[in-house]
Amino acid sequence: MTCLVRIEGPTNGLDPIDFGNIASCAIRISDRLDLSCNYIVDLRFVSAKDIRAINKQTRSVDKPTDVLSFPSMRKPAKDKRRYAYDDETGMYFLGDIIICTEVASNQAIEYGHSQKREVSYLFTHGVCHLLGYDHKRKSDKLEMRALEENALKAVNNG
Repeated sequence: MTCLVRIEGPTNGLDPIDFGNIASCAIRISDRLDLSCNYIVDLRFVSAKDIRAINKQTRSVDKPTDVLSFPSMRKPAKDKRRYAYDDETGMYFLGDIIICTEVASNQAIEYGHSQKREVSYLFTHGVCHLLGYDHKRKSDKLEMRALEENALKAVNNG
């Protein structure tokens, strides 16, 4: 299985990022879900100003946030056949993840871990959302958190 992460935007203020590592987190999640397909995730890094504008436009929340996810389908699912298929690459497109570099950097300090771990966590969190996971109910949050932590530990970011 392959996870292609297409990256866009400057990672200003962040330590060098191991993009292979974050792709491994996504693969670990899809392995746990038995999502046996090759897929693409678009990852964009933006400033606090930019993510605030996107957050306001898409969620009516007028403040910066750490990560936003936009699934390629209206109702995400753990079934690969429901995602957009790209004939050119032979891969399924899960969707877009946007990470705010400033918030990620500040959260790494606040939580007492590396920026590498924070960016990996935010990406992993975003992938879970692309696959239909949510954290509105406590039981869903616990399931999603366990999946995230399992993926991070498997690639030594836990």
